[in-house]
Amino acid sequence: MPMTSLAASPREGDGHIKRRTVRACAACRLTKSKCDGKDPCARCHARGLMCMPGVQRRRPARRAGDENESDRETPQKRGPGHRFARKKAPGSKDEANLLNQEVHCSITGSEASVSSTMHLFYGSSSTFVFLQQLHRFLFGKGSLQPTITGKSANYTAEAISEFGYGSIFYGRDADDGIAAGLHDPSTPRKTFEDLSDGLPPFELAATFLEMYLSTVHHVLPFCEPATLRKLFYSHYSMPSVSSRTSRDWTMIMAILAFGATLTYHIDMADYLFQRAESNLKSWGDAVSLRTVQISMLLSEIHQTWGRPNSAVLWGGYTVSKAFAVGLHRDIVSPGAAKDLSDVDRSRAKERQTTFWALYALDRRLSLLLGRPASINDMDIDIPEPAGGTHLEAAVNLARISHKVYYSVYGRKRGSVGEFCKKIQDLRGEFIEYHENLAPAIKFPLSKDQVTDASLNLSASQMILAFDFLHTMLITLRPCLVLDAVRRKSLPKQGEANQVIPSEWICWLDENCKQCSAISIHIIRLFSAAIDNNPFLSCMRHGRFFIEGACFTLLFDVVRDPSSPACEKNLAAVSEGLKCFTRLPSDHLLMISTSAVSRMLSLAQELVSGTPSARSNQPSEPGSRTTAAYDHAELPLQSLPNEKMLLAPTTAFIPNTDGLGSGNFLDDGANGESLGLHSHGFLNNDIFDMSCYLWTEDLAINEAYG
Repeated sequence: MPMTSLAASPREGDGHIKRRTVRACAACRLTKSKCDGKDPCARCHARGLMCMPGVQRRRPARRAGDENESDRETPQKRGPGHRFARKKAPGSKDEANLLNQEVHCSITGSEASVSSTMHLFYGSSSTFVFLQQLHRFLFGKGSLQPTITGKSANYTAEAISEFGYGSIFYGRDADDGIAAGLHDPSTPRKTFEDLSDGLPPFELAATFLEMYLSTVHHVLPFCEPATLRKLFYSHYSMPSVSSRTSRDWTMIMAILAFGATLTYHIDMADYLFQRAESNLKSWGDAVSLRTVQISMLLSEIHQTWGRPNSAVLWGGYTVSKAFAVGLHRDIVSPGAAKDLSDVDRSRAKERQTTFWALYALDRRLSLLLGRPASINDMDIDIPEPAGGTHLEAAVNLARISHKVYYSVYGRKRGSVGEFCKKIQDLRGEFIEYHENLAPAIKFPLSKDQVTDASLNLSASQMILAFDFLHTMLITLRPCLVLDAVRRKSLPKQGEANQVIPSEWICWLDENCKQCSAISIHIIRLFSAAIDNNPFLSCMRHGRFFIEGACFTLLFDVVRDPSSPACEKNLAAVSEGLKCFTRLPSDHLLMISTSAVSRMLSLAQELVSGTPSARSNQPSEPGSRTTAAYDHAELPLQSLPNEKMLLAPTTAFIPNTDGLGSGNFLDDGANGESLGLHSHGFLNNDIFDMSCYLWTEDLAINEAYG
């Protein structure tokens, strides 16, 4: 249906009715341009932007006594054509409040130290918020109050301390070592004061470099491998005092620190990291391409070491440097590109690669931690990566993740039906994304492909698969929460709580099944990949994705303990614990293993206590659920077909006001039913606009429709 309505004004002299757009689209309002009210409008269509309808504004509250009730202008007095005459769906306010309370909530925590108190905030898309929600339902606190309020629920850090995630939530003191999260507390720390020039032996350092090039370099490919090897060998062959603080060698030290992280030389990684960080800080405000690359490496290292807050702070610092250097602008005009020398062309390519790697990192951290991204698409004026590379795929996925952040978690108004349509449209974009991946980096989505003996996933494919599947999990997790709230909500005066319309319940349940299937696939894919390529077990950050999959499966069990799928989910969590044992042992892994094991035990007790479980299973250790927990080799159920993870649901969707008629979730032949028209899902400039577009601003709404 059209995204706007038209209001009639008095007739003009020629007898025609002059009409104006009641609600301009977001892009036209931002630039104060006239909008024709179509979907899409002519201006957005010409610029290739995604046209987003204007936000319905609420009238400002009037104080008592400002005017008499008889003098107040009502929708009926304004005329049937006025926008306020449109009838709102019954219960829409309760639905909006439900989304605010359960989907758009955040988590805050405070921790006092000797010198100050730390206050930290993580947004609704972060794993910390989902962990808190899991804690609420696992301990029987998941029911809604009889009266739903319109305020967002800012959870406290109760679950963070309950399951031992305080050190990850707040980070660790620098005095404990930056890599303290990876260091085994039971072993003594090593010092490297006796090293020649403060550097590791050549053979060990070369191993660190190759570990980095084989894994993380796919994520941060700002320098060619040959360039990095040349810098490394030149310094070791001709060391000098002046080169120890050079920008080139500082970048190599940061790379070696990352490579050491992928091995068991954690103390060496900490030592190299602190040297690189010390050099970077000694340069003060000086910025260059190398300082941007070094800062980006340090941000990625913080994330791998379980310091998410530090990773975001360093990421924002890196973005500021990148804009100061001008990496977001193309320094080569189209006409002069053919006259460039090979050196200048290589330099321009390095600048572009550095910026797009930072772009993908910024968007990824934004969604994982629930904080706004620092880079705006409308500020970028450089060529995009191409050629079917990992970087191109990462940038495209970053654009989808940014849309998830603002579309699913960022806007706090609307009905449940509108919210569900946003999620379904995003599922269509995930389908298109995977279909367009180059064969060299495409990863499997079916059990038949995963269990194929010839499967040999590369590090690039594994990293991309983790990011893709986890982004899908974050997109679908609100469906689990809403359905759990529906099942556990308190009755109102003897009647069932109908805040979530009954016609959407089937759709929510279908997406909950999809969410569990994705979680199982993450565990299965990682297990099969290590079997065929043991080198992938060095990727420590796999812990985070396996942990997220286990949280999702456990929440699905808590959502409906009587479901037959609980046994499958519990078996998959047991398989996830088995995957933990195949990763390098460190303190972060100990936290994850302990937390997931405890949650699994609680969920198992919950399942065994349900009526259906008691009727089908004995309570002795030989029961089916206990057997699934004790034997990690229990086979996980397969997917119905290759597209099970991504296939749109065919459940009936009602003709809801604002969503048009018909089953809009069906994947039409031309893709238009999923919003995948010729405009393309890569044109997401509209989602980079400032958050004031979603706030109350009656003056702008009245002035520009």
